[in-house]
Amino acid sequence: MSTVVMDTAVMNIAVMEKGSAQPGDRLLSDVSLPALVIHNQALEHNIRWMQQFVSDSGAELAPHGKTSMVPALFRRQLDAGAWGMTLATAIQTQAAYAHGVKRVLMANQLVGAPNMAVIAGLLADPMFEFHCM
Repeated sequence: MSTVVMDTAVMNIAVMEKGSAQPGDRLLSDVSLPALVIHNQALEHNIRWMQQFVSDSGAELAPHGKTSMVPALFRRQLDAGAWGMTLATAIQTQAAYAHGVKRVLMANQLVGAPNMAVIAGLLADPMFEFHCM
């Protein structure tokens, strides 16, 4: 079964309804592209498999949330046992935090006073953890 997952709001930005996809090998003529189309069964398998692999290795997983920027996917990965989410920017971190992500690994350097101010604001929450490479 195919599912179209759409984030309905990120930081109060309106998101256009993109339509819905139907299973099958055809063009997505009913969907405004680009759109993220997810095969739910494959996604769930991949989330569980990767988490099990990492857990069996004694490591922690911080999936790249910056790829999809879909909070519903963040939640599924965290619920499966991910340690946190990897993001690329302070603004992505702020958006993820707004959707309940409390532990972030930033894959870039944190530079610039505005970006530092964003992260400093998030760190006012004692439950929020921020790690930067």
